[in-house]
Amino acid sequence: MGVIADLEDDEYWPEFGSVVIRDAWPDDPDSVGEPMFPLLSEDVELLFGTVGRAGEGWLQLASGERCQRVRLEAHSGIPPQESGDWLDVVETPYRSVSGRVGLTSTTGGPAMFGMVIGEPGFYRVRVCRRPAPDDGDVWVVRFWPSDPVEPPRWLVRDPGRSLDGLADDIYAVVSWASGGRLVTRLGELADRLLAGPAMVEAALAELRNLTVRTRFRKMTLTAVLDEDNEDEDNEDEERDVPAVTAPRPGFVNGYGAIMVKRGGRLKNLTQSPVGTPSAVVEYAGGLVLIGAGATALTWDGTMTYLGRDLRPEVQLSRDGTIMAAQEWRPGPEPWKSLHLIDLADGTRHTMPWPSGQVLDVLVTGVERHTVWLHDNTTGQDLQWTAGDAQAVPATVPPPVSGWEGPDAPGHRHYPSLRPGRTVSVDLVRGVTVEDSAGRRTFPLPEGVRALGPARAVWEDPDHLLVPIDHERDRDARLLRLTVTTGDWGTADAGNRIFALAWPWPRYDPAADPPEPPFRPQDVAMKPVDGTTRPEILAVLAAMARKNGLDWTPPEPVERVLPPAGPPPRIGWLIGKEVTVIRDGRPVVLGTGPLDFHDHAVEVDGGVLIEGRMLTTSGSTRDRTVLLRGDGTVLDLGDGLRYMTISRDGTTAAAHEIGYGRQGFVGLHLIDLSDGSRRTLPMPDSGPDLRITGVSSHAVWFHWRTDLCWTAGDTAPRPTRDPPPAAGWTGPGAPWHRYYRTPGADKRVSSVGRPARLSIGGRKYDLPEHIDFVDLTGWEDAEHLLVKVSGFDFPSCLLRLDITSGMVEIAATDHPAGLFIWPRPDPDLSEN
Repeated sequence: MGVIADLEDDEYWPEFGSVVIRDAWPDDPDSVGEPMFPLLSEDVELLFGTVGRAGEGWLQLASGERCQRVRLEAHSGIPPQESGDWLDVVETPYRSVSGRVGLTSTTGGPAMFGMVIGEPGFYRVRVCRRPAPDDGDVWVVRFWPSDPVEPPRWLVRDPGRSLDGLADDIYAVVSWASGGRLVTRLGELADRLLAGPAMVEAALAELRNLTVRTRFRKMTLTAVLDEDNEDEDNEDEERDVPAVTAPRPGFVNGYGAIMVKRGGRLKNLTQSPVGTPSAVVEYAGGLVLIGAGATALTWDGTMTYLGRDLRPEVQLSRDGTIMAAQEWRPGPEPWKSLHLIDLADGTRHTMPWPSGQVLDVLVTGVERHTVWLHDNTTGQDLQWTAGDAQAVPATVPPPVSGWEGPDAPGHRHYPSLRPGRTVSVDLVRGVTVEDSAGRRTFPLPEGVRALGPARAVWEDPDHLLVPIDHERDRDARLLRLTVTTGDWGTADAGNRIFALAWPWPRYDPAADPPEPPFRPQDVAMKPVDGTTRPEILAVLAAMARKNGLDWTPPEPVERVLPPAGPPPRIGWLIGKEVTVIRDGRPVVLGTGPLDFHDHAVEVDGGVLIEGRMLTTSGSTRDRTVLLRGDGTVLDLGDGLRYMTISRDGTTAAAHEIGYGRQGFVGLHLIDLSDGSRRTLPMPDSGPDLRITGVSSHAVWFHWRTDLCWTAGDTAPRPTRDPPPAAGWTGPGAPWHRYYRTPGADKRVSSVGRPARLSIGGRKYDLPEHIDFVDLTGWEDAEHLLVKVSGFDFPSCLLRLDITSGMVEIAATDHPAGLFIWPRPDPDLSEN
């Protein structure tokens, strides 16, 4: 009868004042059926109660906004009675649809990681709460199998805790009673709630989700989802959405599931890879989702990561293949840029922008290689083609990607000029449409009590999809308005929609797109030993004859590859394995503990790695570690940012911003031999602090002015002395992420297709037929490693000499997932 599994988060930050526990999504999402008990849905209006409430696949605890300590336990049987200083103890039923539970957030969907509690079914949960010794509360939540179901019961109630949520507690008790109907007495109900009868009687008067009938001294409490108390059979019939009304192209619901139309009905395609998205848009091959990162998702479920900090106001080309997206990355070195992204593979081309000028633009049009934009600073209309050195004044108007016609509505992601149909949605007035027929308003159907969390979206020029909360069944619905007639219909019922997908305007709903005609010249020809395969040409010629085409295969074209050069001189990470170069040969240094790697650099005695580790709640936490030369790991802690290394590689300076229970802002000097640190506490400097240099005993930084702090001093001092140079020096020296040199600004970007490199404003042409630049890394001040691939070029690692522009092959098959930044000074490098 002991603990069979546990899960703990010592620093859980509540969202909207609630600790949220949900079923973790199973390995096979199709194995999870629809909710069986509408009264126990998480979408029911009453959420928390005085301590918490549970339902079908969810448990929410009323925690407040402070940092919480939360522990989940799975028990094989009834746990022992509680002892100790718990201020609140309540037991409640819980129905698990997956047999796994985990921590998540209010808007985070199902738990990412789960603790196995057993088979799907009914469980009893005991929730215990007491104040933490420093801040927030300590929660222990114990699960064990339990059937039949008994309604919630309070075992201990904090006398100092407000009873404002007592009406919610009553609803929780009744909703778990058989059939949502509880026959009891006032005293019995008060004993179950551990509250005074007068308080319970006052709370009953507040409830509009319960009907209360009293006969003699007995009360019959019945939970309802609608005022009319309609028959459940009729409700089920209303929920069955006809196949022809299913919305296209789909939506993301409150569980994070991406629902799309297949065979006339909605099907769960997969889980949202970006959490709750702020934008979903259909393209020629699937959906683009932008939220916690951006991902292109094809209709067969293949995902392509597009970037981390893309803004949701993306614009797409008419053919639905190219996306223009702005990237905004805050910090001491804020980054704003505009990318053209090929949605087939995620390849991006970045528009150069003059140094020192603010990028404040509005994209007005996109096509295959060109983007049109309006500069909000100067008022100019510009256009930029991938590969050009800069944007130039527009010579032609931007292309139309959205719907066309006198009554075509505007599209959020496919630009069009002067849409002829506009719309506004208001809970009180309804939907107001203005077009060539004039201005008219369509009231919302009777019973609509709120607009849903997602915004209204045009399904096509004549149909508007409007998510609402409906009073009749206390559930979310998706309505469809035909603006030409004013008729309302139901597009979906039963899903709480968090993001509707904007459709691709060129999609033809009447028929599948026709199969494109066979054209042999469009088939990519892979090179072998520098020549096009003759067997491929023979197959293409046979296919051409079969299709009645007069086509003669071209002569094999020799592919001239760059000459071979020496192997790479810097190390790399692949997975968690760290490889370094010793005596000109790769050596596996060891395995790092981080789940995600952001950057790595060679220092004295090993490799410093910055990245993130997954927590038990499914979130990630920044972590910095040092993998020593003997394979051991030195953990340098969480929250270290803008790491800068001294010239000899023995000392690191880092800015810490701690958001945990004991939040802290400080500047550290860290001895990399043992991890010991000297700290200067700082006021809330935020991301404005920028480290410019470091030595073994001092750190130079800019915060409102140039400062220097020496270890042991109580405060920094203003300085006009330049910080020490730790990176590459000399005219045109490249920028180093960790070993800083004032004035070094030669950074690398990939532009155009076929691929070119831009380094410090200078363009470098890569060999012909290279389509993709996958990875870059500096070997030294004059040589850049470039991992490339192409349809007609083998995947390999090139070395570019930025002085001469010469290119050579450093490796024909290189596994690098992340290059390690090298030690800049060869006299101090470890060999």
